Amino acid sequence: MPPLPRPTPEELTLLRKRAEEGDRSSQARLGYVHSKGLGTPRDAAAARYWFRKAAEQGEGSAQYNLAISLYYGTGGPVDRREATVWFRRAAAQGLPAAQKILESNYATVTHDHAAPTGFLLADPVPAGRNRPGAHPPVTVSITPPRQTTYTMTRASSNESLLDAAEAGDVHAQFLLSARLRAGEGGPRDLKHGVYWLIRAAEGGHAEAQRIYACGLYFGQQVPCDEAEAVYWFCLAAENGDPESPLILARIYKEGVVVRKDPAEMLRWLRLAAERGSSYAEFFIGRQYEIGENVPKDMRRAFEHYARAADRGLIEAQSRAGICCYFGYGVPRDYIRAVEFLTPAADGGDRDAQYHLGLCYLLGEGLPADKEKAAHYFRLAAARGHQDARDKLLLAYTEGPIFKIPKNLLHPEP
Repeated sequence: MPPLPRPTPEELTLLRKRAEEGDRSSQARLGYVHSKGLGTPRDAAAARYWFRKAAEQGEGSAQYNLAISLYYGTGGPVDRREATVWFRRAAAQGLPAAQKILESNYATVTHDHAAPTGFLLADPVPAGRNRPGAHPPVTVSITPPRQTTYTMTRASSNESLLDAAEAGDVHAQFLLSARLRAGEGGPRDLKHGVYWLIRAAEGGHAEAQRIYACGLYFGQQVPCDEAEAVYWFCLAAENGDPESPLILARIYKEGVVVRKDPAEMLRWLRLAAERGSSYAEFFIGRQYEIGENVPKDMRRAFEHYARAADRGLIEAQSRAGICCYFGYGVPRDYIRAVEFLTPAADGGDRDAQYHLGLCYLLGEGLPADKEKAAHYFRLAAARGHQDARDKLLLAYTEGPIFKIPKNLLHPEP
């Protein structure tokens, strides 16, 4: 596609007027004019602004050009996560350049912007609904929520929330969304519930952003768009949501929606751990224990396990107890091992049950008690722990120290 010609002053004035009126084609062309300095000084920030305006309305060339701007940081900060969203949306519209970039794992990204199709003064394309501040939009066609869709009285709690929501209170928007989607204070209304959820998300409400992202990711109540979901998860995480970083860590670990990136996975795991996620602490500990994506370091593994264990995570209590039992990354300490293993064993972790059984059998960290040892070995064996079954079998064949059910000697497959 040849580049657009340099507009005359009259053409530029008309182009700007149409862009400001919301015509997406004119917005895309005005962004290109600013990016190339055609008839006006080159202005990368203005180019990004108009590319975003057009991209949000579904203009393919603008989506691609906005992705380029975000990828290289022209006209604003670098944001390659958001760039990925826009590359995917442009590729979905059939832009060969965007498709080539995605197929080559971004090896073919260049600084150059793509020229929009059509002449500068082509008949404008009618602009679609443009939600202010939105990123690649999910179409939600609804009527204004003040109309007769609602069957509430002025005394309704939802009505007072509606006043605040319409005034721009994002917390009221989020609460109203939750009540409408749950059918609290009136009939269940998913359409308007989703509307107010999106409004709250666009207003910066972190929990609304995460819930909206989950809807996009799984196609629940809104059309499925996994790449768009990643963008909203990132916004939610950056706005302080405690759960989104762990979700993003899993997304970057699996590498299905985005490229697999261990460094990004660890970055989000660490942020989740900082915000109190016991699962994130546990997964970081596993990374250090097995030496995956980080150097193997049992001391650091134990530190993460212990923090997660203190927050009540059974898997972490089990691993921390085993570390103390064998002296992995920490001096061997049977008493401390028992402190970690007991709640994990009682919570159903078979490794903890087996090792706590050993402590009772051998009198390590507490007085020996063969009946309690038998109890925990049975629990672990019933959950498929082979060493626990072996211990039971050995005790039975060499002179039983406790009774053993026959089904544990020959368990069904």
